[in-house]
This record gives sequence, structure tokens and C-alpha cells, in this order.
Amino acid sequence: MFYDSLLVNENNNIFNGPEYIDIHKSISKEDHKFYKSYDFHKGLVVYNGQPYFDIKMKYDLLNDLLIIQFDNKNFKYISLNSSLISEFEIDNNRFVRLKNNTILEPYYKNGFFEVAYQNKEYSLYTKYKKVEKKKIINKSIYYTFKEHSVHFLNFKNKLNLIDSKKDLLKAIPGRESEVKTFFSSYSKLFKKNKQQFLIKLLGNLSANQQ
Repeated sequence: MFYDSLLVNENNNIFNGPEYIDIHKSISKEDHKFYKSYDFHKGLVVYNGQPYFDIKMKYDLLNDLLIIQFDNKNFKYISLNSSLISEFEIDNNRFVRLKNNTILEPYYKNGFFEVAYQNKEYSLYTKYKKVEKKKIINKSIYYTFKEHSVHFLNFKNKLNLIDSKKDLLKAIPGRESEVKTFFSSYSKLFKKNKQQFLIKLLGNLSANQQ
């Protein structure tokens, strides 16, 4: 449940927002709805144009919300206004809020995408989400969570969803032969870890750029 009441702190604008209360009771800390870890970790967030460092945060993948810890007598956790977040970094992974479009729309939610790979030619973005499944144990409700991810490649200012070999060939015109050769060598990696495959492919293409 997310309450509408606001916490006002005159000394730091980031500590303004609705209280965050986690209503999804999980069976264990290992099965949770957050990015990588149930626990809070210090990170960076650019909020309303202002960078804030060493902020205790975690990223709720179920609701696509960035949660920060703020211990006081009234509130403990705050859900930041997503529209005011331009980027954040957690566990050494950078996320940016992309502008919505027809390609991103089915996956957009609040618009946070991990910058998985980036150079002058290519930008690879990953969108994470978790879905919950309700379980009843001893008449109490618990939740389990399953993570999904989708990947988008920006090449020459054109964004494409990458879910297959065909998508890759369409997204990177002029490099079809190299993509096919790479795919033949690393097809198992594509099935096992699509993000790692794409990072490796883009690094290879950049290194072989004529």
C-alpha cells in the first residue's frame, strides 16, 4: 500500500514522497521482488536534476519503483516520484529513465532501464520486471516472485526489441555476416543469458569496426 501522505524535509528535497509499505510477504529474503537484493544498498540517484550520493535504496521490480530508506519517527521507507528520477545507480549498475515510445510502451511502466552496454555506436538497455504468485501456508498468504527481462538495442538512433536472431539482423544492418557467424558460435549463450550474449556481440562488432 502506498499512502498519499507526504514527508517534508526542508534540508533535502529527495526525502519527500509517499511512505512505502511492503504488503508482499515472502517466504524468505532470497525470494523477493527487488533488484538483486532484498536489502538496501548505498547508491546514487539523480532526482529533480540534482545528484544524491550514498543514498540507501532498493529497486522494486514488481511495481517499478525506487525505494529509499529514511529512518525517523514517522516514516522509514519512501517511494520516490518516478517522473523526477532521470537515473540511478545501484550495486554498480546504472539505470536511466527513457522517453516512452511505441517500442517501449508494452514494457515501460515507470520507464527505468538498465544501461547494459554503451559506446559511441551501440546502446543496449535491459528492462527487468518481476511477477508475483500467491501461496497460502498455514492459512497465511505469502508470495513468490519470478524475474523476466527484455532487451532493446539502439543503433543509429533506432531502437529495436531484441528477442531473436532475426531481430538482431534487422537491428544491425550491414553486419549480417558477422552477426550470423557470432550467433553460430554462441547460440547456447543466447539461450542461457541473452544479456551476456548481446554485450559480447556488441563488443566484438565494435572491435572489428572498419
